[in-house]
Amino acid sequence: MPDYFNGPTAPAQGGFAVLPDANFTQPSRALVVCTGGSLSVLMIDGTTVVFSAIASGTQLPLRATKVIAAGTTATNIVALY
Repeated sequence: MPDYFNGPTAPAQGGFAVLPDANFTQPSRALVVCTGGSLSVLMIDGTTVVFSAIASGTQLPLRATKVIAAGTTATNIVALY
């Protein structure tokens, strides 16, 4: 297995299915929205950001700690870290 530097441009090293309102075990590097809709996200700095009209299959390069159920209609979300 290659020894990748774990910097901001390094590829993801793992992932997990997102359950809305559950705190992530570690901040994401990106979120993949498999079924489109809106997405309410708690960012690593504590701010909440709402994204609207996200297309299915979109990968958002976000450092997030939670997807908030209120305001989220997108489903089948995967966090990469």
